[in-house]
Amino acid sequence: MPSRLLPALLLSLLMAMGFGTAAGAMTFGAPTATGVCAARTCILATGDIDETSSAALEAYLKTNKVAAGSLVILDSPGGDVAESLALGNLIRSARLDTMVAAYDAGKSQFKAGSCASYGPRFVMVEGTGTCVKIGGSVSVETTVRR
Repeated sequence: MPSRLLPALLLSLLMAMGFGTAAGAMTFGAPTATGVCAARTCILATGDIDETSSAALEAYLKTNKVAAGSLVILDSPGGDVAESLALGNLIRSARLDTMVAAYDAGKSQFKAGSCASYGPRFVMVEGTGTCVKIGGSVSVETTVRR
């Protein structure tokens, strides 16, 4: 089995075992926060990543004529692995930047996400404490004893 498939299979297994999320389907919108969004277009992506997320983002990008270099702020507990990969491919093909942060609508501000200290484009692997870089790579080493 190729080592690139192993992380996706492990994530699928964790979700099947009940480590999924319950935040509701992912939605996309423009945050009212200032700061990082004062000088560029920002898209706030909140909620679970489900089977409709990449189509919803694609529709949002077309409807709002979002330009390359815009910032997608991910405030999500995770979700569907295959759809997460499709969402990542769409973000990459649209040449968008990403940031992981929780949005406080009451204060119109962002709080750093758990992977934000690693730098831009890092996201948390669902069900773990591991941060990976979107567009990066993951290697897995295993030992089999007989």
